[in-house]
Amino acid sequence: MDEVVVERNLEVILSPFDHNGRLHPDAETFWHYRHVEKCENCAASLEWKGFDGEGTLEEVIYIWNGKEVGKGLEGFIRVLSFLDRIKPGSAVALLTPGPAPYEMYTGDLLDEVVRRRYLIILYSEKEPPLK
Repeated sequence: MDEVVVERNLEVILSPFDHNGRLHPDAETFWHYRHVEKCENCAASLEWKGFDGEGTLEEVIYIWNGKEVGKGLEGFIRVLSFLDRIKPGSAVALLTPGPAPYEMYTGDLLDEVVRRRYLIILYSEKEPPLK
């Protein structure tokens, strides 16, 4: 394809959306989770403390926009409810590097809210801590 594009002086436009305007499943990971150094225009931020990848999950403290919102599964469910109220298409900064405690007991709950609300999760790690 590269040869034809150059030979015919074509422009290739890649879009994460299909012909109906829906986010294409192949683009979900790229579209929803992005690496950045900082987020100046984020709608919200999510942090946690008390988890190093091996501790008990019920001791994890979730922090939403700088305020502690709860511990363990109860705190995580509260974070999901906050995410579910954000304007669709908003960016959310994931500020705490390291292992993500919630993926160990929630399966795809966070991914479901992120996809449904078309949220963009911005993280500072080179590898997404959510995947």
